[in-house]
Amino acid sequence: MRFSFFRIFFSFVWVPVAASMYAQQTAITMDGYFGDWLSGLPSFAEADVYSGVNLNGIQVTNDDNYLYLKLTASEEFDLHDNLIPHTTWLYLDTDMNGNTGSSAATGFGAEIGINFRLHYVNFYATGLFGIDFSTIGLRTFPSYTSDTFEIAISRNAMPDESTPLFSGNNIKILFRNTANSDYLPNIGTFFTYSFNNNSIGPVSPISLEKENPSAIRVIAYNTNGRLSLTDSQDNYGRILPSVNPDIIALSECYLQSELFVKDLVDSWLPLPGYGWYVTKDDYDMMICSRWPFIQTWDTPDRQYAALIHLPDYYTHDLLLINAHLQCCSDDATRQTQCDEIISFIADAKNPGGEISIPQNTPILYAGDLNLVGYSQQLTTLLTGDIQDNLTYGSDAAPDWDNSSFTDEVCRNTALRMCYTWRDDGDSYPPARMDYFLYSDAVMSVAKSFILETEEMTSNQLMTNGLEEMDTWGASDHFPVIADFLIETIPLSDSDGDLINDPFDNCPSVPNALQADFNLNGTGDACEDTDGDFLSDETELTISMTDPEDQDTDDDGLTDQFEIQVTQTDPLNADSDNNGCNDGVQLAGQCGTACPADLNHNGLIDVNDLIIFISVYGSSCD
Repeated sequence: MRFSFFRIFFSFVWVPVAASMYAQQTAITMDGYFGDWLSGLPSFAEADVYSGVNLNGIQVTNDDNYLYLKLTASEEFDLHDNLIPHTTWLYLDTDMNGNTGSSAATGFGAEIGINFRLHYVNFYATGLFGIDFSTIGLRTFPSYTSDTFEIAISRNAMPDESTPLFSGNNIKILFRNTANSDYLPNIGTFFTYSFNNNSIGPVSPISLEKENPSAIRVIAYNTNGRLSLTDSQDNYGRILPSVNPDIIALSECYLQSELFVKDLVDSWLPLPGYGWYVTKDDYDMMICSRWPFIQTWDTPDRQYAALIHLPDYYTHDLLLINAHLQCCSDDATRQTQCDEIISFIADAKNPGGEISIPQNTPILYAGDLNLVGYSQQLTTLLTGDIQDNLTYGSDAAPDWDNSSFTDEVCRNTALRMCYTWRDDGDSYPPARMDYFLYSDAVMSVAKSFILETEEMTSNQLMTNGLEEMDTWGASDHFPVIADFLIETIPLSDSDGDLINDPFDNCPSVPNALQADFNLNGTGDACEDTDGDFLSDETELTISMTDPEDQDTDDDGLTDQFEIQVTQTDPLNADSDNNGCNDGVQLAGQCGTACPADLNHNGLIDVNDLIIFISVYGSSCD
């Protein structure tokens, strides 16, 4: 045990501040980036130096649902594995009683102890009781090596299903690396936090609609091999139409053929003509596109590239690279794959190599990257920092302006969380596995999100035609969705509804909402599905008649004829409630005292003549 003036100073100053009932509160988005951790949040730091990983600092805050902690260390390590030796624990004294729970340190009685590296939790409040991470809603970011981690624990957790984890408003916090006996804070120093119970409120939900019609919507989805399962097909049959993508990058399609997947996608998202274009590499990856492929490449290991021919109103086509990098502890192979794709991109950008693409072609790298080891792999993909230069050439920044790619961090539609994989039966906590990295010099993102139906409200589910367990039934990964903006040629807007003609489903009639009730690509404002001379928009929003039935009330008169000619009710077969069907009455077959009064207004006038001519014509032939 070592004491220093630095530590004693913090012990003296910090304890009463940490115990304040007015600790600052903020909304934290769990994403592995730390810009929302404000400098004014309750914190503790120390400057001890031990061999190995030193735990140097803590920040803490909370919202309505979670306790958040940020842990900083002297060097990068993997919180949940032993790439850099450590055994990091987090202890919480949730009843502020040093004599209850487990004696994690002098005067510190822990009700719970979390062993991150060995993947288990001890609940000491009711005796030693082992539980898994999911029981306390544990979330940690990032999943790869870092010198900073953010940790979330559910404030509503009941580890033994009956005893609340947080019984009061104040807690004491202690981190410990048992590999080198480093305590944070050190023995004899306490870091106390008081929950701020002012409600931040729920996160603003992200809607699923594409807000910019010119955007290209891409979905990356690890299917967990379930596309052949009938129940999972039902899940996908609701998920994909709810987000309506233009391009789908799939992985873990080991057993499915291109034709099999094309038939599925065509049934879920019907397109006119040929339908969806589908291509597969020689392993497990598929790319489905509304538009044809110019060329594909499967030479980068576990990475499948396709040059997609976008419609002519875009200035460039799109190079999409679908990736499913080596899993788990095989860091060496995963790094090699990262080196290889940077070499591939460098070759593509420079004329004369094995692959060449036009200058400023947008490049999108998407898929399950399995980043659970060294952070260098993500660094390589973003910056072009190749590790094996002898084999794969010089470092090469991947974007067209010789800068790094941009990492589009998608957020859960209903949570301040960015995990894309979750399996509560697994020993690892949810993690961000699926990524979009892209060339921001020539493209941008209008919107992005992660879809996890289990976390959506019933209203959100109903609005989007989804069921609560859809994403759980489809895969152990969640779909990540992003709308990419690529430069277009100058476009016209013929009907002045602020939707450019190539993206307007009804370019001759204003329809800013782009309503298309039957999803056939033609807007309701300029389609008459049932051929009754009323637009679908009129029937759906004004007359409230059935756009798929010419005669909604089955009285023998079309909806348009009743509205515009006879002025009878198209929703009531007997408009005047005289016991006679409108069509029969118009034909003078109801025994009316005045058969020439065709509009039944009690008069024989010119309007009756107009109706007569409309029905029987003006010729005697």
